[in-house]
Amino acid sequence: MSEEVREFIRLQIAMGFDEGHEIAVNAVECFEDEYEGDDLEGLVAALLEQEWQEHLLAQPPDSHMSDCDRLDLAFAELESTGVVARQHFTCCQTCGNAEIGDEIGQTPGARGYVYYHFQDTEGAVEGGGLCLCYGSVRGAPESIGHEVVEALQRNGLEVSWNGDLAKRIRVDLRWQRRHLWLRAECASGELYSDPSEKTLFELFGDVERGEEEYFVLTKPGSASSEVFSQVTLDDDSRFVVEYRAGDQEHHFQAVTSDKRLAHAALTGWAFELDGWRDHLTWMPLGSARPPAN
Repeated sequence: MSEEVREFIRLQIAMGFDEGHEIAVNAVECFEDEYEGDDLEGLVAALLEQEWQEHLLAQPPDSHMSDCDRLDLAFAELESTGVVARQHFTCCQTCGNAEIGDEIGQTPGARGYVYYHFQDTEGAVEGGGLCLCYGSVRGAPESIGHEVVEALQRNGLEVSWNGDLAKRIRVDLRWQRRHLWLRAECASGELYSDPSEKTLFELFGDVERGEEEYFVLTKPGSASSEVFSQVTLDDDSRFVVEYRAGDQEHHFQAVTSDKRLAHAALTGWAFELDGWRDHLTWMPLGSARPPAN
């Protein structure tokens, strides 16, 4: 059974549209009726961490343009020209055709649409290529089909379609969607994908100067949505570093006037370095505030 759970998690990660806590919920719901072990949630969390890290190690570097990157660019281009373009949209073609009208209605100036659904994504992950549904709001649907094909080809993708409206557009691609290990979000809404130690230190400086009220780090691959750390300043301009490991009982806070100590603790948490808690004095959130380091 554990291998079935692993394969389910591996597929969901490879598909690339859900974060860890969403995959964990789906996995538990999928296997809870037939699982006979003691701790399905614990098993899912452990397998998710393993498979997420394996995916990160295998995914192409940022400097390499993957086929999924090209697909993103093509869909963004189509969207900008009035073709409603949706990826991983609804469970199947029947639902997609029923619901794409709502998307069109919410898009001023929409001329047509293109999308692929969950089953299409799964087929692409398994190496079967990607099939696209398309259509026109008014006018000839084949004109939208040709626009979709041209956008895909302009962005370096191989496309098979003979212009027959009874056929979906097929994209021959290697499926490699990217995930993140770490995400930083500032009070201003500024986002940083996989920030480095240097970037985190610069964010400390932004908080210190008052350019940002705080910033929060999350781990997209975590099985819990309640795993995060954050940094802000207290009334005495000291750094308040906080982290939560999934529930209220594992929610801690430390205070220091030393930016480098705060940075070392936060970086250690972010990259799971040994001894990262040793840099500061931590107390459960809600109890008396710990003495500043």
